[in-house]
Amino acid sequence: MKKSIFFCPALLIVLICNAQNPKIQPKTQLPPDARLTIKKDTTPTRFAVSFRENNVGPSVDAAALIKNYNLNATNISINASSITVNKTGLYHFDYFIHYVAGADRQPTFTTFLAGALSLSSITFLKDELVKKDPADNIYRGNWHFSFDVHITAPATLTLRRYSIHGNGSASIEGNLLGHLVDE
Repeated sequence: MKKSIFFCPALLIVLICNAQNPKIQPKTQLPPDARLTIKKDTTPTRFAVSFRENNVGPSVDAAALIKNYNLNATNISINASSITVNKTGLYHFDYFIHYVAGADRQPTFTTFLAGALSLSSITFLKDELVKKDPADNIYRGNWHFSFDVHITAPATLTLRRYSIHGNGSASIEGNLLGHLVDE
């Protein structure tokens, strides 16, 4: 009894046919040019949000977000105060911040991206603030942070910030841009 083994790697099916027994036939006849096609999601995972807030205080509440764009709503969802990442992978972020405080002493401003970075990566920006004019009490700061971080989905990201500025007021505005680098 002679057996022939045929292997079709595209479909990973092994058919065993008995050449001497015509009653044993494959149940499925496949055309010779049959191919398995895996459709990959080619929509890029990119998004951008902006934020603007007056009267920033000494709380670490999440900043209110305004969606600028989101190219893949399946992988990223943007809410009023958070970003939900639904696809695991390596993400690149660009974070732009402009801070202004009217204060009677050197203010302290802190920001971090909760859910993506550990608390040990909180950035204290007190020494980076400069007076607009030596004669007034207006402090300004402009920053750009760029970083890559692996995120395991699902993950909720929030922009957290607080300002300690004595008797006065503070405001922030900026943008957060992100994209999936690699799965």
